[in-house]
Amino acid sequence: MANNNSYSNNVNINNTGSNNNSMKTITLKVDGTSQSQWSTFVLELNIMKKAWKRYGVEVELKTPNLNKIISQGTSNGEKSVHYKKKHNHIINIFK
Repeated sequence: MANNNSYSNNVNINNTGSNNNSMKTITLKVDGTSQSQWSTFVLELNIMKKAWKRYGVEVELKTPNLNKIISQGTSNGEKSVHYKKKHNHIINIFK
């Protein structure tokens, strides 16, 4: 039985040229994933994109809400408030 909350995308692989510098396209079809699994999958593809960039490989990801998924998935949570430490008065007593 299919999950009503599953995400689905198509898969195609195209090579548009014969030399190494030509644009290549891969379209993935992912079926049966939960929203959480889909977000994790997209974040892992983004990690691969960043890793390959140092070798001169430019990767473009296209999916609905891509920027939202990446921004929420790469944040460190809410910004925390750093309080100034109070001076320990006990130390002054024993000096």
